[in-house]
Amino acid sequence: MGCNSVRSLLPAYGDNELSIESAIEVERHLLGCPHCDAVLERHRRFTKTIGQLFPRAPLPGGIEERVRRRLRTHPRPRFWLNGLALAASVLLVFGAAWTLLRAGAPAAPASVLAAADVYRRAAEQAVPLALRSSNPATVNAWLTRNLAFPIGDPVQQTTAMALEGVSVVDLAGERVGYVQYRHDAHLVSLFVLPPRIWPDAGHRVRSGNIEFHLFAVGGLQLTVWNHRPVSYVLASDLTGQGGQACAVCHAGMAQRTTIESLEAGNI
Repeated sequence: MGCNSVRSLLPAYGDNELSIESAIEVERHLLGCPHCDAVLERHRRFTKTIGQLFPRAPLPGGIEERVRRRLRTHPRPRFWLNGLALAASVLLVFGAAWTLLRAGAPAAPASVLAAADVYRRAAEQAVPLALRSSNPATVNAWLTRNLAFPIGDPVQQTTAMALEGVSVVDLAGERVGYVQYRHDAHLVSLFVLPPRIWPDAGHRVRSGNIEFHLFAVGGLQLTVWNHRPVSYVLASDLTGQGGQACAVCHAGMAQRTTIESLEAGNI
């Protein structure tokens, strides 16, 4: 099993979700590959940190006792029927808990969903770049000429990503800037939007006076935030590598965000 195949399995391996056979194959590879072993360690640090930042909400008090009491008050003529009743009760409990946790949670903003769609089309090379350039100053100048709102210098120099070019796309009815990066074989898309107030949705991380909202949409990781004079949406498939994706804009800034620090092992 090669490195690419192993790395695609590392998130599931780190979360103990692989079959025994697949886990053995991954472990055999890790014994002889320090690079993949280091990737696994970064994934575990990332998962641990996310768990600390966003702990799972506890189930409503008394749920376990209510399930036990309900099972005691119903006849159990056969062992298999008792097991079936228990399984059904557990499903009902977790179904109710999931409903409670999701009730009232705002959906991802339309611009986030639209960004995920543009990202998928860009991954299929269906979003042409109006200008191909690896020079941030050139890209910023192009955006200034082609967008109808002030942007400052949204594209910064970074060694974490390879800048590929820029275009303008329609995002939920808005004409916004689209900046394309590459991290190894992974596409990273940065959308530059007119300023707005993001709704109270997604997982939130605050660093200094900047609040980030993190969303998972169809296997993609999307992050939104405001940094005057614009708002941003960042889309990538860098699961477990949010810090690398956010380094697009912040690697050159003195202030490091919490998200950036995850992959660097500083948290």
